[in-house]
Amino acid sequence: MKHIITLLIPTHNRHNYLERAIAYYGPMPVNIYIADSSATPYDIRQDNITYLHLPTHTLTGKISHALNLINTPYVVMSADDDFLLPEKVLACIDFLEKHPEYQSAAGNSICYKKDTVSSTHVNFAPIYTDRLSYQVIDKDPFDRIKSFFNPYRGAFYAVHRTPVLRRAFDGAAAVVKNLYMNEYLTGIYTIASGGFAELPFLYHVRDYANDSGDKTTPNLDAIFNDPDLNKQYNGLIEQQAALVASITNTAPSFASFRLHGILDDVAMQMKQGRYAPRASADKKYGKIIQKVPLIGNLLIRLYRNYRAKQALQPFIRTAEDQKNLDMLRNLIISYKHIL
Repeated sequence: MKHIITLLIPTHNRHNYLERAIAYYGPMPVNIYIADSSATPYDIRQDNITYLHLPTHTLTGKISHALNLINTPYVVMSADDDFLLPEKVLACIDFLEKHPEYQSAAGNSICYKKDTVSSTHVNFAPIYTDRLSYQVIDKDPFDRIKSFFNPYRGAFYAVHRTPVLRRAFDGAAAVVKNLYMNEYLTGIYTIASGGFAELPFLYHVRDYANDSGDKTTPNLDAIFNDPDLNKQYNGLIEQQAALVASITNTAPSFASFRLHGILDDVAMQMKQGRYAPRASADKKYGKIIQKVPLIGNLLIRLYRNYRAKQALQPFIRTAEDQKNLDMLRNLIISYKHIL
């Protein structure tokens, strides 16, 4: 594993989370690169960890800098507060080795709700429940990009072939400053270069908090209403269009036209509410039950626990999955005091 894949962890001013990430990933037989833009460096000396202190770099710049140093054939990124399951990362590599027409692969994700962590309990919950297994493998590169964005899921935490991801980020730091737009750097040129697969196994456990970056960062729709973000967005399109043009034998202007057509359409669908979550019947009835004197709140808690276990069943398929969750529950609880 150490000579096949590198784990890249970008981080910023979160050394407490970094401590927990190292406790989890550090013992694994894998090369780890930490790209840290914190003002103060983190003191880490471990043979399998390369620590990069990059206090003046944006997220895009940190990732690009690290990718230019990584020489394993595969790379996977992890947020400093998330957990990838190493045996499932290897399963993604195995899939890519057997399917050279694909450039990236991932598995299913669940989350843990940070605000519910107690000294004995971690609330795991499903996310991205609409598709637990799918592939994007259209023959035409532009059709692949269109399929990937309709509906959009993201491939930021997928296993990628290193040379392709490196090229996707090459030069992007000059035009992309916004956190959210980094996601698109893993879903345009990379998808134009080959297929993407989400495989049917538990792969990724994400932190869920209302104040996390992916909740507070402007989405694609909002980008069009902010002049500075819109300028970055257009710069990203032009940067990616030049790369896509090089593999589609088209002019960069044509590639830019096609990419704008695809992403502008996604933004319009967001504006029209196509991807907005719908209020569930459970929530509507829950408000009524909550008003029942004395036992209303208890009934709600019991029902939520029951529904949570049911909802996780499609994700927790094996005894190994349950063992991984039990281990992560203990780890999360043991670091509760520093988070």
